[in-house]
Amino acid sequence: IFLTLESSREFYVDMSGAIFPAVLGDTFYELPTPMQELHRGERNSEWAGNASIRGAQNLAGRIVATLFRLPADDHQTDARVSIEVTRNGETWTRSFGGKRFRSHLSLGTGREAGLMCERFGIITVAMAITWKDGKLWFVPRRWRIGPLPLPGALRPKGNSFECEREGLFAFDVHVEVPIIGTIAAYQGTLRKKPL
Repeated sequence: IFLTLESSREFYVDMSGAIFPAVLGDTFYELPTPMQELHRGERNSEWAGNASIRGAQNLAGRIVATLFRLPADDHQTDARVSIEVTRNGETWTRSFGGKRFRSHLSLGTGREAGLMCERFGIITVAMAITWKDGKLWFVPRRWRIGPLPLPGALRPKGNSFECEREGLFAFDVHVEVPIIGTIAAYQGTLRKKPL
C-alpha cells in the first residue's frame, strides 16, 4: 500500500517495509524532522555528510569487526548512506571514505516480535528501539547466526543512538563485545541528497 505523507514535496512510501514507524508506533511522530525523514520508509534515499571513525583496538576486536562488516580504521572521513526499502525491510549501504559495508533491517517475528533485526553478513542482532531524552536508543536484546541463537552473555552491546544536531540527522554508534571490548565506534551527521 502506498501512502502520501505531507512534506515540502509529495512522495510515496511503501509502509509495508518501513521498519521504524512499525516498531515505534505513534512515538515515531515525536521524532525530530530529520529523523522522521530518514526513517519513514521512502523507497530509495541517499544521505551524505561526515563521520569520525574509531576502530577496534586489538586483533580480536578487528576480527570480530570483520565478521560484522564494520569499519575498522581510525579516521575522519566523508560518510554516505543509501537506504533501499522493500517489502522485506530496509537495506542500508554505508560508505566511510569510500569503504562500504551493508546491513539489512527487518521487523522481528516470534521471540523477536517488537524488535528491529539488523543482519550483518551471517549475524543478526535483534534490538529494542527507545525514544528517550531527545535520542533514539538502540539496545541489543538477542543475537544469532542464521536461525541459531547465540549466548546472551556474549551479546554485543554499547551506547548507540540517533538524534538531531543543528538541523541534521546525527548518529553515534558504539559497538562492544564482552571480554574483547570496542569493535567499532563511529559518529557524525548526514543531510539528505536531493534527487
